[in-house]
Amino acid sequence: MNVNDIVYLKSEKEKLMITWIVGVTKDPKIPFDVDEIMKKNPTYQSGDIAIKYDKDKKATIPVKCLIEDLNNLIPATNQGLSVGNVVKHKLTDKEMTITWIIGQINESSSPMDFNKMSKVQGFEDGDIVCGFFDKTEYKTEIIKKGEVEKIFE
Repeated sequence: MNVNDIVYLKSEKEKLMITWIVGVTKDPKIPFDVDEIMKKNPTYQSGDIAIKYDKDKKATIPVKCLIEDLNNLIPATNQGLSVGNVVKHKLTDKEMTITWIIGQINESSSPMDFNKMSKVQGFEDGDIVCGFFDKTEYKTEIIKKGEVEKIFE
């Protein structure tokens, strides 16, 4: 995957264009270190992909959550959850892509501890953060792991 490539969130058909790859892309015309700024966010890591969609909207998504061809999705072979899996909410049938698993990812240079914040809100290790599109808005939501079933690796 490279800057300006078209990719898809594994659970969606919305086209996304890569604009930056954290820790990889360098631009000498920018007078500050974009990577350092992005790594201060508790959910960004080296290799994450900044994308744009719907003309001028932007988001940053883990590379494991993106795919170049939706026809290459691999059906679920077990119910073990990991970043990049596509899950379906048991109640709403909404398909979403896992972008974070509480308690599994601890590397971040951010002063904010996302895992601790989630636990204060009543979530626990193994619960998941999912990304999805609501019409043309990219959104994320924390969900209890028991509320979803994995449909694609």
